[in-house]
Amino acid sequence: FCSIGYHAVSNMQRLHLHVISTDFVTTSLLKMKYYWNSFTTPFFLPSSNIRRQLRKTSKIPPEESEGHLTTELKCHRCATRLKNMPQLKKHLLTQVNK
Repeated sequence: FCSIGYHAVSNMQRLHLHVISTDFVTTSLLKMKYYWNSFTTPFFLPSSNIRRQLRKTSKIPPEESEGHLTTELKCHRCATRLKNMPQLKKHLLTQVNK
């Protein structure tokens, strides 16, 4: 399974779409809390929501979303809170087959 969407505040000038596996175990790119939160909090805007909003109003309202990047780490499946990325990754391995 995968998530398809955009970051609320892009770090690039060009519009780009993210497609990311929702198991989050197979990627070695999510090494920092900032990156984890950029895909597992409301900072990540699902593509379907963006399309719906554009059809409805022809624009995307600004989000107060950068605060999501500094929230505590938690599992995207069960909301267990974890202290650091190594603990989170270990926990994610227990969630893969659930």
